[in-house]
Amino acid sequence: MALIQFQGFENFQLAISVDLPASGQYFGWTGTGSVAGTLVAGQLGGFQWSSNGGTNNNIEFLAPSPLTTFIVGFRLNIPAIRNQSFMECWDSTHTTQMGLGISASGKLYVWRGSTANVVATGTTTIVFGGYYYVELKCTINTTTGSCTVNLNGVQEINATNVNTQATGNANVQYWRYRWTGAETLLIDDWYLEDTTGSAPYNGFLCDPTNALRIETLYPTANSSVFFTPNTSTNVSQVQEVHSDNDTTFNVTSVPAIDTFTHGSLVSTPVTIYAINVLAKLRSDDVSNMTMRTKLTSGATSVNGTTWLGATVYQYIVDQYTTDPNTSAAWATAAAVNGTIIGYERIT
Repeated sequence: MALIQFQGFENFQLAISVDLPASGQYFGWTGTGSVAGTLVAGQLGGFQWSSNGGTNNNIEFLAPSPLTTFIVGFRLNIPAIRNQSFMECWDSTHTTQMGLGISASGKLYVWRGSTANVVATGTTTIVFGGYYYVELKCTINTTTGSCTVNLNGVQEINATNVNTQATGNANVQYWRYRWTGAETLLIDDWYLEDTTGSAPYNGFLCDPTNALRIETLYPTANSSVFFTPNTSTNVSQVQEVHSDNDTTFNVTSVPAIDTFTHGSLVSTPVTIYAINVLAKLRSDDVSNMTMRTKLTSGATSVNGTTWLGATVYQYIVDQYTTDPNTSAAWATAAAVNGTIIGYERIT
């Protein structure tokens, strides 16, 4: 798996602590602060994560396994001039390894262990309040470590044969975002790779001419439905932007499938790297109910990974880097727009 996850933050709750309690996770994301920030309107539509001007409002992502080399990218809005970190990378024991910061002169820098140990500094002066797409590729090692930072698809920092290891472990497994000030840090359109796969999923995804963005499409009409809505129609129960759990839902006591058409992409992408099919599900009894997502593209239908039901709501997601109908990369926006999505109770 090379593209580990991508996140546009649209499906988080507006009050992020609802989805991201300190003791819980949302696809690996955890709220680590007092309220974990909030969602606000994104630069390119949808939503973005905001530190909400709180010094203890943080979010972090936990990868499925520790990575020696990784690439992480995200849309960034720096709120003020301050010599501090905005992304911290921690090893598998949750100990600070390295991170990205902004200097008092407005330059990006990579640090090891603490912001006092600067590994390399960029040359571009960041315009505070402006948006940038930042990507960091890093290999953790005491002598042959490396770190490359791209800014809007252009190389900003390239340091090789440097010490990037501050702990006893040559890995990173956690990425934390925070801003220790009364201003507001903004993060959006996030992705993480482990570099083990084939191109383009083992390199930087943003290029200088095309903005990298993540769009979220919601159901618009019933396609084929067999669950029972608690009111109105099936599609009306699953098309809210932020989940309302048991306020609106579809339910079945036997194996069944619901599928839906959905909205279209706002942009006309040059490259489509992947799509996710997402569902939020729970079991209302203690039986071993199993569920999975569904995707139809053209004449081809595929099933997601089987999920064992829990009595509390959980998100399940299935990623497709290729179009099931062609077994090749997603060619056009029309191919994505024409898919049908849904969910199935298997047992």
